[in-house]
Amino acid sequence: MIKGINLIPEELSRYYRLRKWRRIIIFFSCVYVISLASIFMYQRYLISQKMVELKRLVVEKEVLVAKSQEYTRILQRIQDIQRREEEIKRRFAFLSEVEKKRITWSGMLKRISNDIPDGVWLRGMSTSDIEKTEGKRIRFLGSAVSNRGVAEFIFTLENSPIFGDISLAYLQKREQDSITVYDFEVHANLQRTDGIIYE
Repeated sequence: MIKGINLIPEELSRYYRLRKWRRIIIFFSCVYVISLASIFMYQRYLISQKMVELKRLVVEKEVLVAKSQEYTRILQRIQDIQRREEEIKRRFAFLSEVEKKRITWSGMLKRISNDIPDGVWLRGMSTSDIEKTEGKRIRFLGSAVSNRGVAEFIFTLENSPIFGDISLAYLQKREQDSITVYDFEVHANLQRTDGIIYE
């Protein structure tokens, strides 16, 4: 069998091998560089997309912050309105309570003047609070020309719907210009009667 004989010199053969490997290395180097460039461009594209997304999120955040501030202002206004409403309700309740306790003295005095018997006149009248209640205690100071007049006055108070717990504090006889006069002091509780005592 005939063996192949390599007639190419060793130096030339080595040159061709080196040249071949150089081409392979250059090719893969180019492929590597191109791959790196592609990856770099792709990463840059992704970063640009993320930057656009980030800017969009920043804008949305600013919009949400602005809306949140507006909602906070609206909520603050609502709370202020609610506080004012509560204050108005408290004032109204207070005024209603005061109105309930307010005495129409004009109506009461008119009724007393109409019911005073003949021969009896009042010299003074004062009021005081009754302890542990919202009622009033009235003190009548008056004079009469007879005991009967005092009795009639007390009877009138006892039959009046606006007075209760009538008591005679004292009755004193005296002479004035040759006329017998009976000074008296009567106490009575003022009773609640709609339309007469309380408006």
